[in-house]
Amino acid sequence: ADSGIPYVHRLDVAPSDATRHIVAKDANSEGIGYRDRTSLSQEYLEAYGQEVLEGFDAAGFGASLGEGAESIMLFCVERVPAACHRSLLAERLAGDLGAEVMHILPPDR
Repeated sequence: ADSGIPYVHRLDVAPSDATRHIVAKDANSEGIGYRDRTSLSQEYLEAYGQEVLEGFDAAGFGASLGEGAESIMLFCVERVPAACHRSLLAERLAGDLGAEVMHILPPDR
């Protein structure tokens, strides 16, 4: 069923292949699965910050979603927000636009 919520895939806020490789390398060195991570390394934080967040225009990002956009949802594959680059983007949007961030987490297994 159509929920009336438009989906927009934004590659401009996605990490590059090289930056994503940092996460895979970190997970391998820790002996855990990619989706089992609970945080992002300092190396990754710096790379994503330089790559995406340094030149990020939060107001322009919001405006580019269209006039009727009232809420932004960011979907992560990780179970823990701190392990996903989208949490970094959400923090930036909150800081720049005064947006409220709410994490909707799956129930514990």
